[in-house]
Amino acid sequence: MLEIREAMGNDAKKAVLQNIIEGLDQLEEAFVKCSKGKDFFGGDNIGYVDIVSGCFLGWIRGMEMMLGLDLVYEAQTPCLAKWAERFLSEKVVKDVILEHGVLDFLL
Repeated sequence: MLEIREAMGNDAKKAVLQNIIEGLDQLEEAFVKCSKGKDFFGGDNIGYVDIVSGCFLGWIRGMEMMLGLDLVYEAQTPCLAKWAERFLSEKVVKDVILEHGVLDFLL
């Protein structure tokens, strides 16, 4: 994801952005397949895959702010967008997830 920062020119940035979008589309498909209609990748509760995937949400939100566009949103990845909202609203996640301001300086 950070390679978009180093991409030179609009065509290079568009190519990197397209790769990010394709990756998120694949993650959407994986979520639908793994969750089987439940709230999280492994079912009703947060599991290992949710934690691993959820670690990237702060970075994704930071990239969205940096680029001025949405990467995970209902029109593109509806199930993933709802999962992200549920995941980030869990108390155990709220207590440990990095805030945008912390990640902004890293981007």
